[in-house]
Amino acid sequence: MGIVYSIQHKKLLELADAAGTLYRIDGYVLINREVFEEYLEQFRQPPKTKAKAAPNFSR
Repeated sequence: MGIVYSIQHKKLLELADAAGTLYRIDGYVLINREVFEEYLEQFRQPPKTKAKAAPNFSR
């Protein structure tokens, strides 16, 4: 199963390397997602505006 991050492949590998979460095995590149996502949390920014509540589309 693949997880998608909306960043370029090169940037993803750069960040994963900086986080120390890369594993290179027989030409495959693996990323420890749990540790990587903890690393990404340090870059989280609070919203600049208050979000409106999502409309309720259930019937």
